[in-house]
Amino acid sequence: MRILLSAFAFSPARGGEAAVGWNIANELAKLHDVTVLCGDVRGSERTRLELEKHYGEDGNQCSKTLHVKYVAPTRFIAFVERLHRIPGLWGFYYLAYNLWQRKAYRCAKELHAACPFDIAHQLNMIGYREPGYLWKLPIPFVWGPVGGGPNEPIAFHNMFSWSGCVKVFLRTMLNELQKRFCFRARKAAMMAQKIWAVTDADYSMINDIWGGECEKMVETGTVLREEGQVRKWDGASQLRIVWSGIHTSRKALPILLYALARLGQKDIHVDILGIGPETCSWRSLAKSLGVDGLLTWHGQVSHDEALKVMASGHVFTFPSLKEGTPHVVLEALSLGLPVICHDACGMGNVVTKKCGFKMPLKDPETSIIGFADALNLIIRSPMLISEKSTAALARAKELTWAAKARLISNAYEKVKGE
Repeated sequence: MRILLSAFAFSPARGGEAAVGWNIANELAKLHDVTVLCGDVRGSERTRLELEKHYGEDGNQCSKTLHVKYVAPTRFIAFVERLHRIPGLWGFYYLAYNLWQRKAYRCAKELHAACPFDIAHQLNMIGYREPGYLWKLPIPFVWGPVGGGPNEPIAFHNMFSWSGCVKVFLRTMLNELQKRFCFRARKAAMMAQKIWAVTDADYSMINDIWGGECEKMVETGTVLREEGQVRKWDGASQLRIVWSGIHTSRKALPILLYALARLGQKDIHVDILGIGPETCSWRSLAKSLGVDGLLTWHGQVSHDEALKVMASGHVFTFPSLKEGTPHVVLEALSLGLPVICHDACGMGNVVTKKCGFKMPLKDPETSIIGFADALNLIIRSPMLISEKSTAALARAKELTWAAKARLISNAYEKVKGE
């Protein structure tokens, strides 16, 4: 079939949403003829540059079954995007993104008129707030996986900085309002012949609030890597822990820092990847807790370098409070790292008891004790690393991009046959 795929975030050089677009499109292209609409809202056109580097500067972004249509931002879109960087004007990003989606739809109509498609699929960004406009085309429309529904639990707000607490409060209020009054998203859901939801909150939003029907699907997938191997720890050498993510309140690194303080001075080393607005406050907290000597703050590094750091670890910790399905968790599993996380959001669906440790997302004290107990259990029983690492690699094989593409393709076939 001829598939039109809207994947704003699409790059071979990045993780996260860009990896979702890139990997799903490439796997689907092994099964169908796929045209991808992707682009940027920033004037720097990062996606275009990454695609040119990958495909060559001659601009040949096509294979026999994968055709990439880059939709460049207009000067006005780039100007609106710049406005969102002014403190308090973050909402302008969504306006810039909507303007890009409108331009992408105009492009889609031209492509469909020239050579009709069988299915239109709104893939990413996965947030429900912007469903794009492909549902207006006179062909079957599928949407998802859809995310963005979960909120940070109120019980954790006292862990945030003042500015972080304000942002979380506003985001929660807006999220609940938008779930109920985002009429274009609701209409797109009603027009969709198939919808996938990432988390329980997303599923409830679509089914209970919008009155639609959907199925659960983890939005990201695994790449089986050469670096993936069974991790072993003898209990005598240093236990290496890895944490990775943007340094914002919802990523909740302080839970791990407090857990380390609770453990006391064990022979532990923690590699911390990423940067963000909370970096300074987190480093200050680590010093006040007396655990800063256990940590290496790597800052922002390339994706390849991040994978190397992760591959040097024994266990991956992910105390985040609000997520879709974090791609970094699946990368950890593909490397053979057991994962310690909350039993919530997408990671709660991906990580099993065999390949990790999951804590209830209840309150800070429960989480801190849970993470500390999990690490203490590993310290007392070093063989758990190899046992859970073996299960992590097995779980990664179940969650490959190819397996996900087959599920999506099966849905295309059913939708087309209806």
